[in-house]
Amino acid sequence: MQIYTAGVLLAGGRSSRMGGNKALLRINGLSAAAHTLRSLRVTDEQLCIANEAALKQELDIPVFADKRPFEGPLAGLETAMEQTQAVWCIAAACDMPLISEDIVKLLVQRAAKTNADAVVPEADGRRQPLLAAYRCSLLPLVTACLDEEKRSMGALLDSIKVDTVSEADMMEAGIKKETITQSFFNMNRPDEYKWIRRRAEAEGDVTDE
Repeated sequence: MQIYTAGVLLAGGRSSRMGGNKALLRINGLSAAAHTLRSLRVTDEQLCIANEAALKQELDIPVFADKRPFEGPLAGLETAMEQTQAVWCIAAACDMPLISEDIVKLLVQRAAKTNADAVVPEADGRRQPLLAAYRCSLLPLVTACLDEEKRSMGALLDSIKVDTVSEADMMEAGIKKETITQSFFNMNRPDEYKWIRRRAEAEGDVTDE
């Protein structure tokens, strides 16, 4: 079964631990947001939820301001669901610039087959709700959670049916363990950004704009 999907780039955080907007940090001449966006190109449409006007010049997709600014990724998901006619949203955080599009493809494939409300990977022993698929029909429930000040993604996941994608599932689909680990690497602090920069430099293809 085919489904219409929207790739949702979540870029509305305060980036307080980084000390600057994570979405705009340069890696290989592109912003972190642009790197994450590349993995979402396998979806039918893409949109970004952000509170930084500069991203509108940075990205070639629609950028919408958070309906509830700085209330976390669940609020960003609510705004995205209100802005798209898609059946599923494939959400990805802007601070995960190493996402493999193969994982996004797997999420889309699982979403097309599942009876669950969300398709959520599990990596390094943890649920990974910031790279996951959500039925857009969840919008009323997402809004209810936020209205009740339940802002965590976990609050939503604990109240719905979740199809879990294990590391074994990803590896069975031909995705290497190293690729899985890197795809779920969150760039929250300056040292983590430096690690990604060093990794890029080691590959010899860093070009700053």
